[in-house]
This record gives sequence, C-alpha cells and structure tokens, in this order.
Amino acid sequence: MPRLASPPHNVTRGLGPLLIGVLLNTMLYGILIVQAFLYYSRYTSDRPWFRYPVLYLFIVETANWTTKYRADDNPAKPQALSISPFMLRLDAILTVAISLPVQLFIAWRIRVLTHSSIMPVIIVILALVAFGGRLTMTTMVSLHPDFASFYRLRPAAITWLVSSATCDITLTVSLVFSVWTRKSNVMNVITESTDSYVVKISKANVVSTNNYLNKLIRLTVQTGVITATAALLDMILVLAVPDHT
Repeated sequence: MPRLASPPHNVTRGLGPLLIGVLLNTMLYGILIVQAFLYYSRYTSDRPWFRYPVLYLFIVETANWTTKYRADDNPAKPQALSISPFMLRLDAILTVAISLPVQLFIAWRIRVLTHSSIMPVIIVILALVAFGGRLTMTTMVSLHPDFASFYRLRPAAITWLVSSATCDITLTVSLVFSVWTRKSNVMNVITESTDSYVVKISKANVVSTNNYLNKLIRLTVQTGVITATAALLDMILVLAVPDHT
C-alpha cells in the first residue's frame, strides 16, 4: 500500500475555517428558504420572468450548499488533508452561477432607473471578469486537485475577488444614487408645479412617498453593504493569508 505524503501544516489549519464556513453557509441557507417561501406566498401576481429567476437561484443555492456540506463531510480521511474533495471543485462555478445573474439583473434595473448605459456596462464588464476568474479556478482545481498546487489559483482568485468586490460596491453606489435622484426629481416637480390641485394632491402623498423611498434606500444600502463587505473580506483574507483555505 503506497504511503500517503504528510499533509502540509497550512492545509491542516485550513480545515477549521472551512468547517466554520460550512456552518455559516447553512445558517444563511435557512434564511434563504424563509425568504423564498415568503416571496412565493406574498407576490403571487409577479410576472413569470421575475418568479422563475427566483426559483433558479433557490435551486442553484441548494446545489451550492450541498457542495460545501459534502466538501467537508469526512475530514478524518488521510487523503482529505492532501487532495481537495470533488465537491469543492464545483463550488467556484456554482457561486458565480448565483452572482452573475443577480448582478446582470441589477445592472438592468439601474439602466431602467437612470436611462443611462454607462454604469450598467461597467457593472456587466466587472461581473464577466469575475465569472472568468471563477471559471478559471474551477478548471485549475479540476486539473490540479492537490492542496499543494493551490498556489496556482492565486492570480485567478485575486482577479475574481477584486472584480467581484468592485462590482458589488459599484452596484450599491449606483442603486442608491439612482433612487435618490428619482426622489429628488419627484420633490422638484411638486415644488415647481403651479397647479394648485397638483400641489394639494402631491403634498397629501409626499409623506408616504418619502417614507417608501427612504425605506428603499435603506434596504439597498443594507443589502449592498453586506454583500460588498463579504466580497472585500474575501479579497483581504486571500491577500493577507494566502496559505489558508
């Protein structure tokens, strides 16, 4: 029976963070299930091309959670310390299969809100660059599954993480700016109107409109900041601790 090579110390230390990541991902997956249930329960009249992407994302998220769970399923095996699990090789492509459609959808929404193609084009380019980095990582991990060869992934990982973080930050700033601009335009129309009836009706609804737009801005900032922060932390950890998983 051939003797297995001793696992490098950095791989042994990396299995702990991998397990923590699986636990956090499981908690977030539970939140996703609740969100999907609430969406399909409340918004039954949404158009199919809104509802089907949500179903697609739920299916791919389920597959992604499965790969992460199975990747750390049996770390006691000796080969688990030297050869990456097969399921781990699918993680990169599944992750980008989730992020890319969402980023493209938000880019389209920004195009609708701003009537400008400049920021949406930048977002699409960054999203495609991130997709290329993830696809390269999947290919390289499949060709070189041993942990000792993971240093080869560093350029692709940096490309993916930098472009992904930049894309998420750009999305957040663009969404907040577009919604805030819409809010300012509505207020300007009310202020500049000379029709007393329009002013009367508008002022009656201005409080509810402001509350709605402020809530939309807060929600955009909260979700965008969380996503951008996660991407930035990923990038910082890869750059600061390159010998860990």
